[in-house]
Amino acid sequence: MKIIEGWFISFADTPPGPLQGYGLIKKGYRHIVLTRYDPVSESFVVFETMHGGSKVGVLTLYQWDFVIRHSTETFIITTCVRPAKMLLPRLLTCVGAAKHHIGVRWPLVFTPWQLRSALLKHDMASKFDIDAPIEDKIDHAIR
Repeated sequence: MKIIEGWFISFADTPPGPLQGYGLIKKGYRHIVLTRYDPVSESFVVFETMHGGSKVGVLTLYQWDFVIRHSTETFIITTCVRPAKMLLPRLLTCVGAAKHHIGVRWPLVFTPWQLRSALLKHDMASKFDIDAPIEDKIDHAIR
């Protein structure tokens, strides 16, 4: 099995929080999880920011498959990832952490849906289908 070496950004639903109850956050796009395959350990590194802070963990292929299949959508970052320097304080949310991690400064992007739209608009990500055959051009583009 060939696994793409790149950052995956998965959008998922969570139970509604205080703002989500007012319809400010699109259903199905309430949370973000970043994952990347590590060929040395043959597992996936997961980076997740929640209300209580950030956590980094390791997932087996089976666990990663479960995360991907239970996400609303998963994208693969198709540009060179350059973590951004902290110029101004940022909100520590899953969106703020993901923007910082992939190196973008979009001050008006606050929600996972807005981040999804901005990534597609700027052609920085493409939709990932776990069941589709992996094309060499995608694999080459993210190395």
